[in-house]
Amino acid sequence: FGGQWALEAIHAAEAWKITQGNPSIIIAVVDSGVDLDHPALTPSLVPGYDFVGDTTNADDEFGHGTQVAGIITAKPYGGTGISGVAPGCRVMPLKVLDANGEGAAGDVAEAICRLPGILLEAVQPVLQILGARVQPDFMLQCVEFAKLALDESDEVLVDLLLEVELRAEFKEASARSV
Repeated sequence: FGGQWALEAIHAAEAWKITQGNPSIIIAVVDSGVDLDHPALTPSLVPGYDFVGDTTNADDEFGHGTQVAGIITAKPYGGTGISGVAPGCRVMPLKVLDANGEGAAGDVAEAICRLPGILLEAVQPVLQILGARVQPDFMLQCVEFAKLALDESDEVLVDLLLEVELRAEFKEASARSV
């Protein structure tokens, strides 16, 4: 991964001596979908959902979600030497952005609210949330719903949901002060 400075910066090679991830870990990428035919990603993809088109085809038309998924789980192919941080994990694309990289707050919120049900079969669900502009109180309601549906022992996901909640509260407070 010579050209991937970030992997060197976080000492990924040392971490990979311990683990490269586990296929029982499914990382939900809430973004613009994922290129379902990308050779570095297809081995790690699990079925996702397109909340924009209300279909099970979460193919990426914008590209950002594919980039995020690649950073997380890309597997080396064709001698490129490119690798994600956790190539042993799997990715579930949850498409909330359209071909222009735009999306509705309702689609983001629905993806988050439905996430516990979508990930029921996952052993250790992990969430990557798009930093989107949404209605803060509606987002907070969805985060509360998701937290209720979670197994309290999954501290990683609970911590990430708390971080989203804090960001939403900060945005709401900032909007009021303007």
